[in-house]
Amino acid sequence: MQQIYEAKVITLTRGGLADGIIFRSNNELQEVSRGHSTEKIFGKESKIKSLNEWLKRRIRQIYWKQWKRIKTKHDNLVRLGINNSKAWEWANSRKGYLRISNSYILHKPLTNEYLASVGYDDILHRYKVLHSNY
Repeated sequence: MQQIYEAKVITLTRGGLADGIIFRSNNELQEVSRGHSTEKIFGKESKIKSLNEWLKRRIRQIYWKQWKRIKTKHDNLVRLGINNSKAWEWANSRKGYLRISNSYILHKPLTNEYLASVGYDDILHRYKVLHSNY
């Protein structure tokens, strides 16, 4: 069942669509996440934790991919609180999208708190809230 969920998320976040994919897919992503009963599909908290980490990595990857140009990457990193010299250094990285999304470069500016404030759900948090009474 975890593969089915991942496949749905990948189709929602697939590239080649309009530049507003993050904002368009956010609502659809929330519907898919809420539509599945996490207990039924995944069962264990460890599976939900790994899926949550994968989802955050995927979201960060899409942000980095949308920023395309070095100047755009730099400007957005500065806007998110990274100092100017580090922003230029990180914007000029030759690493691939997935590798950058799993590195410190995007974990510092795009924190879990920032992603939550933008509207992305934390599946693990929702699971813990739902199962706190048991």
